[in-house]
Order: sequence, then structure tokens, then C-alpha cells
Amino acid sequence: MAALADRSHRPASCPHQIAAQVEAAICEMRRMHPGWGQRRIAHELARARDDVPSESAIYRTLARNGLLIPGARRRKKSDYQRWERDRPMELWQMDVMGGVRLAGGREAKVLTGVDDTRGSASPPG
Repeated sequence: MAALADRSHRPASCPHQIAAQVEAAICEMRRMHPGWGQRRIAHELARARDDVPSESAIYRTLARNGLLIPGARRRKKSDYQRWERDRPMELWQMDVMGGVRLAGGREAKVLTGVDDTRGSASPPG
């Protein structure tokens, strides 16, 4: 009957949990250098220690301790400004690509140009 009694199903340990000293080091690095993200902290930890958690684990540690605001950092599409003009030939976008070898061994540069006019056939971007 004792085996049928209510009990917790929580594991006794979590082998992939970050050690307390490593978590403290992560938080201390972030407090000393607020501009450092998880990549830089992982790099600095690797220089000083052998047991370095993954970048995602460092990110979760920083978020859990309130040292960063989780969320996307990408700009909204509405924040981008198109450099387009109303009339044709007012604004061109040029791109040079180099390193194309010709049959005679000479090198050529490829030049592309786009007329960035509102309503033209240029792709949205």
C-alpha cells in the first residue's frame, strides 16, 4: 500500500542545470558590462573556465535574473525608409561586383543599376 501513496514526480536532480557559481559569474559579468550579450559573455567565460554553458542557456539566465528584456530586437518594417523618388531617373542604386574572370585571364567587374522610382519594376525592400 505504501507504493500507492501520493508522492511528488519531480526529478531529484537536473543534470543539465547551470551551476550556481557559473550563474553568479554570468550575472556579475553582465552587471559589470551591460552592453555584453550572451555571445560575448560565453566568450569571456570560455577564457576563464572550462564549464561554459551554451549561449541560449546564458540568455535564459540573464532573462531569469532580470538583466535583459527578452524579445525580438529587429526593427519593424514601418521603421525602414525607402529612398524612392516620384519621377524616373531621379535616384539610381548602383552595385559593383568584382572578380569575374574572362577567358583570356583578365578580370571584369559587373555593374548593376536600379532606377528606384515609385511604381517602377524594382522589387520592394
